[in-house]
Amino acid sequence: MKVEQKQAMTVEAADRFIRRREVEHLSGLGRVTIWRKEKEGTFPRRRKIGAQAVAWSLKEVQAWIATQQAA
Repeated sequence: MKVEQKQAMTVEAADRFIRRREVEHLSGLGRVTIWRKEKEGTFPRRRKIGAQAVAWSLKEVQAWIATQQAA
């Protein structure tokens, strides 16, 4: 396998869906604050992944964290 293919696979594998507890842990925010910031448009939106399940993109949450640290 070529180096470029390995790097592409690593980048693609880096994004995954994470559930609320992990979002809370990574962001340091609570459930209600996350919900409020989503409604304001200042936090990544959750996605429906099942009939009663939601999750967030890890890449989007990490990007949000990076912007908070830069501010």
